[in-house]
Amino acid sequence: MNTANIYKSILIEISAISLIIFSRTFPSVLAFFTIHGIASFLISQIMLSLMPANYRKKYILNLLFLTIFNTATLFLGYAASFYVVTVLLRKQKILQKYDISSVAFSQLMLFPAIKRELGEGAASLSGGKIPKETKLKIMSIFSKEINSKSLKIIKNFLTDEDNEIRLYSFQALSNIKNEINSRINEAFNELENEKDNFKKAQLNKKLALFYFQMFDLEISEESLQKFFIEKSMHHLSLAEEFIGDGELLLIKAKIMDVRGEPLAAIDALEKALKYGIDGNIIYPFMAEICFKLKDYKKVREILSKDFSLKLDFNTKPMVDIWEKKIA
Repeated sequence: MNTANIYKSILIEISAISLIIFSRTFPSVLAFFTIHGIASFLISQIMLSLMPANYRKKYILNLLFLTIFNTATLFLGYAASFYVVTVLLRKQKILQKYDISSVAFSQLMLFPAIKRELGEGAASLSGGKIPKETKLKIMSIFSKEINSKSLKIIKNFLTDEDNEIRLYSFQALSNIKNEINSRINEAFNELENEKDNFKKAQLNKKLALFYFQMFDLEISEESLQKFFIEKSMHHLSLAEEFIGDGELLLIKAKIMDVRGEPLAAIDALEKALKYGIDGNIIYPFMAEICFKLKDYKKVREILSKDFSLKLDFNTKPMVDIWEKKIA
């Protein structure tokens, strides 16, 4: 703080006040504001030195604003300005800014209890202005998660203008495909040596899921799609001989839907609900099947069964539309 400016501004202000007291003509009023403006400029420099450091980045603009404000509001502006820079600004919390290219993966999980699933917000990434390093980190993170949302994010980069990003995306998809194949082989090896029927059923459940993933994630050749569906159904049937399972019924419903057996798919979904599978998963899928059957009244009825669908970011818009639709 330049203490000399304090004394200078006081003397200048006294001069300005004296001028306006002894002469109240227009020129003296103009001179008063000119002299008062100089004093305000000196005091504004002092105020800026009292301001917290993170608010002093645009020094010239801040100085200009304070000078104009203090000049226009006369002496009340001094009190207001000092209050702002010494009290209000110091009470402000500094907002922490996260750079996606350096944020720790664990921080991505710090969301409220009612939240979107991880990666949902990034599912529509176009990759346009995202830095190359960030794109690579995004793919590196989501290539470790074998699910439809992760695959959608990675596939978005297949059309990137950067050759390296496209190649990395193809490689990530290939790695996921190889990982699923590796899990299939591992499950088969365990199945050959397993004697316990219940454990065999668990392994068949795994194989049913892995084969369905090869179809559902669309990462294999189109000519093999039917093969994967049949293999998934085969192992699912073997597993159902010994265990009743909601996840198996959900896979079965998806297979029935692909095969063009909607009523069987709905039946499997209704049974999956009884096994405790979340309605947020079952009801939208069931409504989709009914929509394809053009049973619109049933669609609205299904979507009204579970209020939590209105609390989910994915399903709320769909429920809102069908609540107002006249079937």
